[in-house]
Amino acid sequence: MNRYWQWANDGHWSCRPYAFGMGKTVAKALQRFHRTGDPFAGSAEHTACGNGSLMRLAPIPMFFSNHVNTAVHFAELSSKTTHASEDCIACFRYFANVIWKALNSERNKDARMINKQVLPSSRINIVNGEFRSAREQSYYGSGYVVATLEAALWAFWTTDDFSEAVLKAVNLGGDADTTAAVCGQLAGAFYGASDIPTAWLKKLAMADDIRNMATALHNADATKAS
Repeated sequence: MNRYWQWANDGHWSCRPYAFGMGKTVAKALQRFHRTGDPFAGSAEHTACGNGSLMRLAPIPMFFSNHVNTAVHFAELSSKTTHASEDCIACFRYFANVIWKALNSERNKDARMINKQVLPSSRINIVNGEFRSAREQSYYGSGYVVATLEAALWAFWTTDDFSEAVLKAVNLGGDADTTAAVCGQLAGAFYGASDIPTAWLKKLAMADDIRNMATALHNADATKAS
């Protein structure tokens, strides 16, 4: 949360000299953290069910790549820093499990994406994998965390490579960057970095920094981390 505060105020790790694109839920959580010092500053209200925490999840299962339960646990804590609603936490736990399986070479999409133990049955559409047979008209780039997750899963399920999946997520419109960021985490874990188009990487801000950070996460010995 101190790093998020540095980002918000000083542009720390931003590709611009300042932070941009901050949602109201994150802004309120940062203000609450600055006032109280409690890092778990996310609102648990049902009205605070944005997708802002879901788009930043991948580093956690990357770091805890040998321990799925630990990855899911810390994913939940990560969401609680800014998004602590029941829907946000449920989606975070589910998606952490999905990405962890992809990183650990689970090639069966059903085995990876249908997990009734992690996601409560109240999210019935995702639990039953209804996105597998849904039509594009069913989805839009919504800011609601459950809708974002389902749209991202649909874009991944109905495509066969990284760029196709991300473009399909973007073209849903609305909150396109977040839907694509969620889909891209799973597509990247499944297809690997080598499947990201070279032309995209050439235009990526701070590409070397991101690559070095990702490599360090991949190589981290999380069993010895404090």
